[in-house]
Amino acid sequence: GIDILDFNIEEAKKRIETRGLGDLVHVQLMSYQELKFPAKSFDATYTMETFVHSDSPDKALEGFYKVLKPGAKLVMFEYARDEDSKMSKRAQDSFRYINKYAAMPGFQQFTHGSLEKLIKQAGFENIQVKDISDKVAPMMRAFNTVAYVPYLFIRLMGKRARYINTTSAVEFHRYGKHIKYNIYTATKPLN
Repeated sequence: GIDILDFNIEEAKKRIETRGLGDLVHVQLMSYQELKFPAKSFDATYTMETFVHSDSPDKALEGFYKVLKPGAKLVMFEYARDEDSKMSKRAQDSFRYINKYAAMPGFQQFTHGSLEKLIKQAGFENIQVKDISDKVAPMMRAFNTVAYVPYLFIRLMGKRARYINTTSAVEFHRYGKHIKYNIYTATKPLN
């Protein structure tokens, strides 16, 4: 496993050691936009709600392709959104604001269908997308419920950027009809 935040790596190492998985699981500080692994060294790559933070998703996908063995699998649990033209000005502004302060430039780019195109351009085949938004909706409602009252105070104090997770819990729920939560799968060709 890799992460760009050292404290996440340290926590992962503690959990790996506590569970006695040190011989099976290895983690290190690295960006998936600059993978330092040998070509054709992995059977699969997996992301979960992190690819939205990529500022160069095309470069990251090329890196995934390079480090995967022929026939290996790409699996991504990621969000996609409507194009701006399908949203109100308020929704567009909300997405831009949250994506800026939550450091999610990828999500700003990931309109419906765009990630599939990037995966294909990177060389992957057998691309499939499964919309599981209905499975995530209860969690989104719960986040909104927990965050709503604090959000009102945060907004009143002009501190939305400082408390971006609270802001996104409420505003992404508010404009949730424009978001899909998808599982993307693809394979690297055998040849």
